[in-house]
Amino acid sequence: MRCSGNLSTGAVVAKKGHFAVYTRDGRRFEVPLSYLSNGAIRELVTVAEEEFGIPTAGPIVLPIEASSMEYIILLIRQGLASELEKALSESMNRCSCYLHAKAAQVCTQLMCT
Repeated sequence: MRCSGNLSTGAVVAKKGHFAVYTRDGRRFEVPLSYLSNGAIRELVTVAEEEFGIPTAGPIVLPIEASSMEYIILLIRQGLASELEKALSESMNRCSCYLHAKAAQVCTQLMCT
């Protein structure tokens, strides 16, 4: 994994065998394609797609800060992928449930007014 630049500096093609993603705070990461086999990385990409949509002309933006991405990469490198996948999945599920509950609450309030 290589972190370089930020979202405002313009996209550069990722080196061979890697894909580029940005974090919510604009930091650019080049992640090995092999990390796509990790459930935590796949979950982040899925949540990014749900939150921001599928980018057609721009970069993939993950819904986390750079420090969290650095930590995720560190855990994958250290072989703690299964613990990471479980923790991230549980975290995303809690977050998703919270967001859906808030959205339902807002919709209810809008319909009642």
